[in-house]
Amino acid sequence: LVAYKQAVTRMDSLLSKDFMKYYHEHWHTRAEMWVAFWAFEAAQDVDTSELIKQHKQKMLVDFSPSRTLAQCIVDLVIIQTPKEDLKSLDEGEVATRYHSI
Repeated sequence: LVAYKQAVTRMDSLLSKDFMKYYHEHWHTRAEMWVAFWAFEAAQDVDTSELIKQHKQKMLVDFSPSRTLAQCIVDLVIIQTPKEDLKSLDEGEVATRYHSI
């Protein structure tokens, strides 16, 4: 718990009081759970940076090479739309979903 307490002290000095109030009320009470989780992960030799890298690669495959805002929005809609619904997706529907964000 020593490293956790140090992290919380650092968070207190860096983050807003409102956020830290929320954190202390909802998450700090579970400090031992967080410590156990991170201790377990280290013991299992899980490389989180590799997992993030793999996820990023999967996402990049789904995005087209275009870097325009419009194309990025279309790509995000496509990623979150079930495959069977993609066949009937038109520009108007994409615009509607964009404006709903």
